Amino acid sequence: MKILGQKSLSSKIYVVLQILFVIIVLVDISVFGFLALTILGQISKNIIMENIEIDPITIAITTFLITGLIALYIIGNFIQIFENLKNSKLFDKNNSKYLKNISRSSIAISIVYCILLISLELLFKVWYFGIPESVLIKLLVLVFVIAFLTFGIGIKILNEIYKRAIEYKEESDLTI
Repeated sequence: MKILGQKSLSSKIYVVLQILFVIIVLVDISVFGFLALTILGQISKNIIMENIEIDPITIAITTFLITGLIALYIIGNFIQIFENLKNSKLFDKNNSKYLKNISRSSIAISIVYCILLISLELLFKVWYFGIPESVLIKLLVLVFVIAFLTFGIGIKILNEIYKRAIEYKEESDLTI
């Protein structure tokens, strides 16, 4: 199977990424609507009860919304890379720029989840969810932190290798 070009694996992945982009946009819109309704409900409850409370579920939903928006940015950059591959532009300097954006965004998602982990640690002292649930949730968020951090660092390393390949290709083009 061809890797580059119009009817290749990269062109099929390009289509899948576009579909994924639309799905995440729809999910983000749904989450935003749910978050808006939740916050409005809390504001009205706080006005009636005259106290201010922060609900951990609202914090988690806000985190998922933020990371969903960053994920859209990551997928958008991947779409650009695969569009270049579909057009047989393998050693395009823009691909390196897109990889750098993906790396930084993945590390940003890791930081957002790390902030969520810290806030959950503080909130679980206030809210009682039961020991097994709180440990499981914290463990899951920790896995997200490690996974996105590892992915971001891996893409950063891949980008450096890709930059070197572009340099070697340019040197090779000049000598011929």
